[in-house]
Amino acid sequence: MFADTVIDFGLSHPKRYRLLWRRDCLALDDQRLLAQMDALYEPLIALYEKGGQKVRRRAETSGIALWPMVHGYVSLRLDGNLIPLRDEVSKEPRDRAIVDALFGGIASR
Repeated sequence: MFADTVIDFGLSHPKRYRLLWRRDCLALDDQRLLAQMDALYEPLIALYEKGGQKVRRRAETSGIALWPMVHGYVSLRLDGNLIPLRDEVSKEPRDRAIVDALFGGIASR
């Protein structure tokens, strides 16, 4: 799943993760790079398109909403503002519980 992969990668490879968000370091005129970026983003949008959201909205809108939430969580963890805990209700690791909460608007995954 997209969110799990991003969180795992970001926490395991913080320097590489931070580099991914440095637009000034990307060759945005490189068509191969742009194609790879689309290849990473398209499965997320496809998930929303087939997911049967409780509230209908464009799949891309839901994908864009998820992206900064996941990025924000990883950034807060990397900066030391959050520590890994367990959700007191579900007993899941907090990052897993957050992913479940973010996808709570999709009826089936």
